[in-house]
Amino acid sequence: MGIDIHPLIEQIKEISNSDILVMLNKELLNRELWEHSRMERSSSAAWDLIENSVVSSSTFAATDYDLRRIHDTSIIKTPSAEPITIADRLYRSGRFPIFDASQQQIGHLIMIVDVTERAEIFRTFILRVIGFSLLLSLALFIYALRILGRVSLQLKTSEQLLRQEGRRLATSNDNLRKEIDDRKQARNKLQELNL
Repeated sequence: MGIDIHPLIEQIKEISNSDILVMLNKELLNRELWEHSRMERSSSAAWDLIENSVVSSSTFAATDYDLRRIHDTSIIKTPSAEPITIADRLYRSGRFPIFDASQQQIGHLIMIVDVTERAEIFRTFILRVIGFSLLLSLALFIYALRILGRVSLQLKTSEQLLRQEGRRLATSNDNLRKEIDDRKQARNKLQELNL
């Protein structure tokens, strides 16, 4: 292939604000020429790092282990794929095919986006929502307790008034019974006197 695409990759990195890995199919490369080119560019990725592909160009400084993880993760094309953690940073990757002039796929381009700040912003947002929810729940709980306290006080006051009214009615009933008994006795005495 023999074309130096590293300047183009740097431009793509600037425009997209993401790191780039160019992976080429090994079957289309001459290993000796690639090794020689690798020495000239002082590239660190080894030929045997990935089974069918080789890292041709990269704007992302990572260990062989991390490059392999990025490659393997980029193959999984589910939107829910977990981000990759490298050196305490979170990254998401996407994979795009690279074709030559004859429309033969010669490899793929992997875009790596640092999502650490976004994840922190999201965590902060979630913590704020949880904090606000807890604060609101606590305020509603305290408000409900105050209302329940007032209702309880009103119930106790009503209960006392009801008991007082009950005692007053009981006393009135007793007085009425006595008066009825007294009247019955008086009527009976009057009837005895009239006879």
